[in-house]
Amino acid sequence: QYAAQSNADLLKLRNQEKVMVEWFATASRGKLKAEILTLDTWFRAPKNSTQYEILPSDYGAAHPKFAQELINLTGRSFNWSGIHTVMFHFPDSQKTKFMSAQLGRNQKLTTPQCVKTLNYQYYGVSQHEYARSIASINPDYWAGQWLHENLHDLGLTLHAPGNGFFSGVGQNQASLSLAISAWETFKLGWLEDREVFCLQKSLLSRSIVGVSPLEESATGNKAVIVPISDSVALVVESRRPIGLSSKWPKDASGLYIYRIDTSAVMDRSQEFNGSGLDNGNDSKYPKWAFYLETEQRPLSQSSAGKQFDSKIFYKNWLVREGESVLSDGVRIHFRKTGDIDWIELVRLN
Repeated sequence: QYAAQSNADLLKLRNQEKVMVEWFATASRGKLKAEILTLDTWFRAPKNSTQYEILPSDYGAAHPKFAQELINLTGRSFNWSGIHTVMFHFPDSQKTKFMSAQLGRNQKLTTPQCVKTLNYQYYGVSQHEYARSIASINPDYWAGQWLHENLHDLGLTLHAPGNGFFSGVGQNQASLSLAISAWETFKLGWLEDREVFCLQKSLLSRSIVGVSPLEESATGNKAVIVPISDSVALVVESRRPIGLSSKWPKDASGLYIYRIDTSAVMDRSQEFNGSGLDNGNDSKYPKWAFYLETEQRPLSQSSAGKQFDSKIFYKNWLVREGESVLSDGVRIHFRKTGDIDWIELVRLN
């Protein structure tokens, strides 16, 4: 029975690794290739899983120590010379007392070949339990978890707009959509300049612009950006329940319009999955971006997150055909949808 379960765990990991590799090829549009080096075997730790624990008071010092121990277990099974990130995974039956996520970035760890600066991830029982609890609606949770952390390693801030929402893998590792925002896709260089309609507010009078869904590979504008100042801009992206968002329900279609401020210092102290005071899009808690509500359908931006279901709440912020958003003296009107979405930009002052 143990061997059968171990084989099932390995098969699940191989499937999730495939999702991750394919994600980078798709999301980067062939500009970034992920390679995974692994073995179809488990490395046995010297102690029972229940004996592994990290106390909150020792967190920062302890999880690199355990990462080194886990590397040591592999012996000379791998050539680490070209490795940048290591993702350790335990069988589902493990009963460690690790916190849910142990994450290290730019840590000096010793490998058989040399001392390397590595990023790493490993997870405790609560993460495994959560993965099992949502497997029926999201079997790709582990791929989403790895993707999210590797995107941080690439330099993305993530966790906005709408931290905790199921609007993308940058907001929530369990998101039903594995897309990342148009802005951060652009930051990574995965969108070409010609795919971004960018016009400073000072130069704007009235413009009609077509936007192609972010999830499609079709050419055209993938983002509309209206810079307001050196650090503030309005961003528009079109979203559909296809491609990287194919697990979204059929009614999840529209525009996300958000305001970015690249000078903001992120405050995640009361986030959706923490105290529940911050719903993930409450401007009282600074973040680099916030979804904007429509003029026709005002939303309570400051309502406590614990009142909402993050698996549904993200749809409330999708701008639908006929609706408009007003921010910083610019009105963005969603005029018509079809193969692409048509928006009108008007400067009011």
